[in-house]
Amino acid sequence: RAVAEVLAVPLDVVVAQRVVDPFLPGRTVGAVVDGVVTTLDVPVPQRAGFWLERLPLATDALVADVERRARRISGGRAPEDLDGRTAVVVDDGVVTGMTARAACRAVRVRGAQRVVLAAPVASLDAMLGLQDVAEEIVCVHTPQWMPGGLPRWYREFPTVTDDDVAEVLRRHAATGAAPAT
Repeated sequence: RAVAEVLAVPLDVVVAQRVVDPFLPGRTVGAVVDGVVTTLDVPVPQRAGFWLERLPLATDALVADVERRARRISGGRAPEDLDGRTAVVVDDGVVTGMTARAACRAVRVRGAQRVVLAAPVASLDAMLGLQDVAEEIVCVHTPQWMPGGLPRWYREFPTVTDDDVAEVLRRHAATGAAPAT
């Protein structure tokens, strides 16, 4: 919201959810956005067939959940028109890059001509791995490793609910932010 207000541009949301390895629940292996599994980091080849057979167990419910959440958050409003525009994808932090990659791809599919990815903190490996999906990456702090995940990098890391996001979008739209050119 703060970035959209400073730039005086419309605000929209891309609902992305990480996919965890069905065998190692702490390991992110992909992301779901717009009801589609968009990124996958398949494990070592000798396990890949076995793993991919079980992938629907990890993704089917996520796909439905992401679609439901996106409808709830948008309140039936159509996504912002991104044709030929620059989309600034803002993430609260990037550990593996899976959801950031999915979000960048989603705005590109929606017509964005240029994608800028911004995050306050991101692992160096993730940032280097995202250069193919964003023309520009802006990040305040890029540690080599991010042990403990994202919450470790914040003094406070409250849960943001879908209702919170829907309210922020509603309020921002009510301010009449001018479309970017």
